[in-house]
Amino acid sequence: MGMLYLRGKTWWAKYYIAGHPVRRSCKTEKETVARKLLRHWEGNPHLALPTMDRVTVAGLLDAVVADQEAQGRRSVHHTRRHKADLCAYFTAERKAVSLSRADLDAYVVQRLGHGVSRGTIGRELAVLRRGFRLAIENNLVSRVPAFPTLKAGVRTGFVDEETYRRLHAALPDPYNDLLTVGFALGWRRGELLGLRWDQVDVAHGVARLEPGTTKTGEGREVYLGEFPALLDLFRRRHAAARALGIPWVFWRKRGRPATESALRHAWKKAKTALGLTLVPHDLRRSAVRNLERAGVPRSVSMKITGHASESIFRRYAITTPADTRPALAKVAALIGYTLGMAETVRAALGEPDAQVAAGTVAGTRGGRVASHDAHLRENAGGRRCQASDPAEAASTQFSEVTSETESEGGEQTEGNEP
Repeated sequence: MGMLYLRGKTWWAKYYIAGHPVRRSCKTEKETVARKLLRHWEGNPHLALPTMDRVTVAGLLDAVVADQEAQGRRSVHHTRRHKADLCAYFTAERKAVSLSRADLDAYVVQRLGHGVSRGTIGRELAVLRRGFRLAIENNLVSRVPAFPTLKAGVRTGFVDEETYRRLHAALPDPYNDLLTVGFALGWRRGELLGLRWDQVDVAHGVARLEPGTTKTGEGREVYLGEFPALLDLFRRRHAAARALGIPWVFWRKRGRPATESALRHAWKKAKTALGLTLVPHDLRRSAVRNLERAGVPRSVSMKITGHASESIFRRYAITTPADTRPALAKVAALIGYTLGMAETVRAALGEPDAQVAAGTVAGTRGGRVASHDAHLRENAGGRRCQASDPAEAASTQFSEVTSETESEGGEQTEGNEP
């Protein structure tokens, strides 16, 4: 509950916001006017603090950049790019508190109209939301607008063996070798681009990522001795780098390290020439799928690729229609004969579509089963002519099929006994 008090002849108001006392001049000598102002300020917290809500959109985003720099976040360059896009739309000097849900929705529509993906827009809004949270913690704004929720599309692209060979032929050095390592180990492109020779023991065939240099902050170590093609690649590059005195595993002309922008440029040129829609991160997804296909335990696979949670790993373990073929073949071997017998009974009852299906199934089960099915249809046809009730005919035919199948199984069992 607020209160009024005089300073000289001017009324002042004292009230509380989030437990913090606020003192503010009403700039009037009339108590009735001051009391109305006090009620208005208490009922509208976003108008309550004279020192609040002066921060601009640029100020919010500057705070996010400074916070990430203090934490040593390597993604700070992405935040700077998102800041530029947000300030270009909302203007840098606009008061942050003036943003509403309608403004944010309009921003989403405008960015989608420019062909920006939902994932990118979601990350831009996440940076702005983080700025509001930092401002709330420092009492710089009194409210946070409601943010729209964007459901980004889940990528399903992956690199198969044929696509890998085509990309490897189209990419220049060193990005063709980087493609090979990414396809085999599933390491992130930032981890590969920053790899140095002091992290690779060529003699013993060991490559490691130091703690603090990965996204999760945990180090990793893989043994290349069991992967001859990969070990030969590292030995070849090490011999060339040692002759030139280059500390980087992947370098460009004049010994400069390979960069992400150069990788994106080379990748875009190669995929356009080949008519592909893949991105470099699809190599990581493909490596996960290869590990799953090879039967590597999931805990071991996560140690290789550096996934911190199994849920993300499962999301990357994508299957293709070709992956389901062996599974369906096993199911067909188990219950295929049963399904074929059901189609035979339907055909015996005179259903036209089932007769075609039964003929197809019978043709795939061998001459003995086909002749047996024909015999059943022949007997069933004769009995159907003798029966006056169709239901009784169907029951009789199904019983005969069952009894003959059981007797045939019994004969086979007796024949197998010693």
